[in-house]
Amino acid sequence: NVVHPGRKQVFTRQTKQLLAESRILLRGSFWPVASLFILITASTLLTMGMPVVLQVLIDYVATKRGLSQVPWLQHGPGASIWPTDPWKSLAVLAGAMALIAVFSIIFDWLKLLATQRVNYRMAGSLRQRLHDHVIRLPLSLLSDYKTGGIVSRIMADVDQVVAGVNNAMIVPYTAVLRVFGIIFILFFTNWKLAAAIAVLIPPVLAIHVLLFRRLRPMWRNIQDDRAMLSARLTDMYGGIRVVRSFKRERSELKEFGAAQDTMIRKQQYTAILGRLLGTGWGVFGPAIGVVIVWYGGAMVLRDQMTVGKLVMF
Repeated sequence: NVVHPGRKQVFTRQTKQLLAESRILLRGSFWPVASLFILITASTLLTMGMPVVLQVLIDYVATKRGLSQVPWLQHGPGASIWPTDPWKSLAVLAGAMALIAVFSIIFDWLKLLATQRVNYRMAGSLRQRLHDHVIRLPLSLLSDYKTGGIVSRIMADVDQVVAGVNNAMIVPYTAVLRVFGIIFILFFTNWKLAAAIAVLIPPVLAIHVLLFRRLRPMWRNIQDDRAMLSARLTDMYGGIRVVRSFKRERSELKEFGAAQDTMIRKQQYTAILGRLLGTGWGVFGPAIGVVIVWYGGAMVLRDQMTVGKLVMF
């Protein structure tokens, strides 16, 4: 949308339209994007392997049993290769943990490089399109804009847009994959304890959505204020001779101070809401821990669950 001086910015595009725009920006980058999602999938699934290894270690190797006695390993295609000796089983598990750690580091590095490649391409494409659009605008329209504001839109705001697209595509994919993977493992392991934990999820999600609806427009508003302040400073120092000639220093300082004070108050408000959001998740984590220890521990005492599975949870 075009932003006119003295008017509030109105966002009329829907989420579907914005995602369609992001697909246009990523046109010609199929393999970089595909490789990024493959790396995210591999890295996320790999991190889920460590708790499973610990569960097998506690329930079988610590009780002097071999990997050949693990039920879900007995029915696999290579069931005969698993050792029956606990010492050999311990060596296999230690090797598995080392491999998970090494490959996690490798995947994290590759994921970082792939993410940067996609983000830089997208930012370059958007910056070029925006520059091409602005440079062709009528002079009568360009004269209404501050030079600093135009530069801020082309250079700084593009990075914010790319970060937003990253949060709209990559972060949700990682979260959904992790959530469904963990839910599958937990319900497969012990559905009663998993159900007890799942009861805590809806309230914290409700708090998250409620606060986020208030935070998002405030973040957007602060970004607009920052762009306006940058534009004001650029224009003022660019025309400092005119400011001095008309003795506008005090007036400029007052106007800048008032605008900055407004932005600071908005930042403080969003910081409080953000802290509330963090507090909600901070309560959610320990609450899950309490449920696991209390209910899971009771199941262990009743011989309805093994210690290894409790540790895995």
